Amino acid sequence: LPSFFLILVMDIWGRKPLLVLSFLLPGISCLASVWLEEGVLFTIFVLLGKFFATASFILVTIYTAELYPTSIRTTMLGTCGTMARLGGVLAPWVAVYLPNQGSFGKEIPLYIFGSTSVAGGLMALLLPETLGSPLPNTMQDVDDLKAKGKSICTCADSGND
Repeated sequence: LPSFFLILVMDIWGRKPLLVLSFLLPGISCLASVWLEEGVLFTIFVLLGKFFATASFILVTIYTAELYPTSIRTTMLGTCGTMARLGGVLAPWVAVYLPNQGSFGKEIPLYIFGSTSVAGGLMALLLPETLGSPLPNTMQDVDDLKAKGKSICTCADSGND
């Protein structure tokens, strides 16, 4: 479902705003669910966070391929994939075992997942927008992409400059 949504809007809104939102919204959902009691609203927040976390996984793969020059593109895709798998290995430990260690509350996984996701969303603001730009072949092309500095609200129409 997230991939269908992304296909519809990625070439209109751009990669950067979607990436930032797909990091910020799960983080905000996790942090907000800390103060909710288990029930319908809690479940909605958790599922909304899961939806956007899945979207961020898809977007990071696409964005990584568009951001790095040809000479290191596959290496960076592999590195990003490895980091994602490492997060997948650590997530069950944080979610299941960490709250049972006694000194932490049951909310600690929501704080950890939420704060790291929000931090990632804020750091994604520093990345350049790649919508409408050719894939970089050299590091100079990457520097030119950064210097071009499209705003976060880039639309498909403004990609023609």
